[in-house]
Amino acid sequence: MRVKAVKDPAIQDGKPLPAFGTCRHFRKSFRWFRFPCCGKAYPCDHCHEENESHEMKLANRMICGFCAYEQAYSPNNPCLRCGSNITNKFTSHWEGGKGCRDKVRMSRLVGWSVGRSVGWLVGWLVGW
Repeated sequence: MRVKAVKDPAIQDGKPLPAFGTCRHFRKSFRWFRFPCCGKAYPCDHCHEENESHEMKLANRMICGFCAYEQAYSPNNPCLRCGSNITNKFTSHWEGGKGCRDKVRMSRLVGWSVGRSVGWLVGWLVGW
């Protein structure tokens, strides 16, 4: 049995969601999820469990926090209408093994200067 989507007054097409779709549990996720178990939209599964008493089913639809466009769930793709990143992919930590630095904004001379100073230090220690 499929539950109809419940109309939420906070979701107005073309206007951003409250707090751009973030919640206290996930501050870098700019989307709401539409849960098929009740047809309601919540910012995250924790918010759903706090407000509902039934067992949760995984969400299969999401709503963009910037333009309130409802679309199929996609963990990594931007919004289909406005093109905004719905999840903050660029955090200041590990980046999935790629490191934290933005190589476009880094100076070309960083590698050269570090290599030169290390080479000088090794040469000095060896006694060149």
